Amino acid sequence: MGKYLGIAGLFCLFVVSCLLLMQGEPFGAEVPASQCFKCHTNARTLIEITREIAKTRPVIKPANEGEG
Repeated sequence: MGKYLGIAGLFCLFVVSCLLLMQGEPFGAEVPASQCFKCHTNARTLIEITREIAKTRPVIKPANEGEG
C-alpha cells in the first residue's frame, strides 16, 4: 500500500509541476522595454539628453574670485 502512495504522490507532483510550467507566457518570451530602460541603458542617448538639459540651465558665476 505504501509503495502505491509513493508512486501516486510522484505522479501528482509531476502533474502539478507540468501545469505550473505551462501557465503564462513561455520562457524566453520578449517583454517590451520601457522608455526609461531604452534611454538609461544607451550611453550615447544618455549623454545627448544630459547635454540638452545642461543647455537649459543658467550659468552660475561665483560672486568672489580667489581662494575659498
